[in-house]
Amino acid sequence: QQVRRMHTWLSDKMLLIGDDLGSDVASVEELQRQHAAVARDLGAGTEEVQSLLVKTEQQLVRSASTENSRGEGAATDSTADAVCALLKPAAVALKMQWTTALAREQQRARKLEAAHELQVFLSKHRDLSAWLAATQNALAAMAEDVDLATADYAAMQDRFVEVKAQTDARAEQ
Repeated sequence: QQVRRMHTWLSDKMLLIGDDLGSDVASVEELQRQHAAVARDLGAGTEEVQSLLVKTEQQLVRSASTENSRGEGAATDSTADAVCALLKPAAVALKMQWTTALAREQQRARKLEAAHELQVFLSKHRDLSAWLAATQNALAAMAEDVDLATADYAAMQDRFVEVKAQTDARAEQ
């Protein structure tokens, strides 16, 4: 019964480990928070699963030693045999499911971290692209307004220094 309950609990946790990687920084961060909660739950369940597997193994060993002590000619206890027949496959399935859940959780954490890095990069790319377009538009407007015969050279030089400083500051990012 405990093995079945743990199997159900793990199945529920596996459903929470989805495939969505988010579409922007905020959605990825929310998915990371949700995943951290699932990881904490799995971490908290580690001791319970290991304890259950140890108890199951001990019960199987006791059953095997009881059968050996009865001897080959003795009548077998059909209840103990039935319990062992159900318990061993359930324990193996639980161990496999536990291993799969932990591996999937770790893989999901890595994918979410990579998705976060990608979304941060794309966000910075959008910001820089918008800044570049605005700067190019400002320079184009300046070029149209400049009358070379009456241009104030000092003002143009100041504007150039300002744009260059902005460009250098963006390059450092």
